[in-house]
Amino acid sequence: MRGNERTLDVLRLDRRSFLQTLTAGVAGLLAGGIPCTSRAARSLAAGNPPALSAVPAHRVVHAYDAEATSWNFSTGFYYDYVVQARVDALVDRAMVELTDAPSPTDAWRQVLALYRPGEIVALKINTNDVNWGQNLILSTPELVSSVVRGLKSAGIPEPSIHVYDSTRPGSGSIPQRYRDKTHNRYPGVVFVGPDDSGFSGGYPNQVVSMSNIGWSGRISDELCRAQHLIALPVLKAIRIDWGNSGALKLHHGTIDTPQGTHVHLVNARAATNPVAAICNNPHVRGKLRLVVADGLFGMWSGKHFVGRGETTDVPAPWQTFGGGAANSVLVGVDPVAIDCVQLDLINRERARRALTQTTHPLLDACAEAGLGIQEHSATLDYTQIDYRGLGVPTPVEAPTWGEMKRRFR
Repeated sequence: MRGNERTLDVLRLDRRSFLQTLTAGVAGLLAGGIPCTSRAARSLAAGNPPALSAVPAHRVVHAYDAEATSWNFSTGFYYDYVVQARVDALVDRAMVELTDAPSPTDAWRQVLALYRPGEIVALKINTNDVNWGQNLILSTPELVSSVVRGLKSAGIPEPSIHVYDSTRPGSGSIPQRYRDKTHNRYPGVVFVGPDDSGFSGGYPNQVVSMSNIGWSGRISDELCRAQHLIALPVLKAIRIDWGNSGALKLHHGTIDTPQGTHVHLVNARAATNPVAAICNNPHVRGKLRLVVADGLFGMWSGKHFVGRGETTDVPAPWQTFGGGAANSVLVGVDPVAIDCVQLDLINRERARRALTQTTHPLLDACAEAGLGIQEHSATLDYTQIDYRGLGVPTPVEAPTWGEMKRRFR
């Protein structure tokens, strides 16, 4: 499902034009020291984000590997059944498809084209449920490690890569398994959890406020210090009347007062939904370079749902993925578009189970705020979003869980 060819031709032309303009500007500087005056060069100097990295703005790549995980949904903990090498391969495939680059390293360099030595790349993960139960869904350490691997390949040093989650119920630090699994490969990566984060108020644009609803908050010092942001949301439903906990709501863990927003998350207008204000803040919108959505297990329901066995955040099998885990990684630079695809995957599963469809006021509000393209499709067949499925099975083609178990004997 690659959209119409005319759209793709325009995207390719834009990429060539950008590279030609950038090359010419650099050549001019080397030849005579004359400042670049092209629009692309001026935008680069101003620090504007993703569109300048020649990544198609509304492309969402969904890569699937049935053997990326092997949990049987009963023994032990889900996070002990992830195959790092297969997650690495999923991320590599997705990044090449996202950027049209010749290699994964080139893809990462393209996405981080604005990076300069000494700058910080902040990786925002989701550890919201860590204090509520050991088997409740969080970001997986293996995906974090795969993203670090990609950044390292692009020449970004380990101490410049900061993994953070600044706010969650009960506070605490980043779970030790993240540090252990990442530091075994990349010992210099920095981890900053709620107990280590600050909200000093001393940075420009750090305060986010909506006086019309009586709410204000502060962006984490950790993100304020960074120059680049990569969001790692979990493929997860949150509430029927909110939608999904994707790249947009992820930043409840970036502000100091998320609890004050909850009553307003049903609002579908940008002027009254705090998520739109948070994600429109320069520290979020202006620094976002990439979204890497963690769908290795995923959740199509959760503790905020009611009835029919839905009231838990422990990962459960997906009928639309053959009765196993979702085994998916999604990448894109448009947070609204990638959250739309995630919500559609959730609602596709819920429809298969004859469960109520979740609504999407968060997406409505953020789309109205100009944060990205909103489009929905029960069949993942889009016209505005350039959806690329890599090995993604249709519900009919998906292997059964019985077949999955035989593979892991």
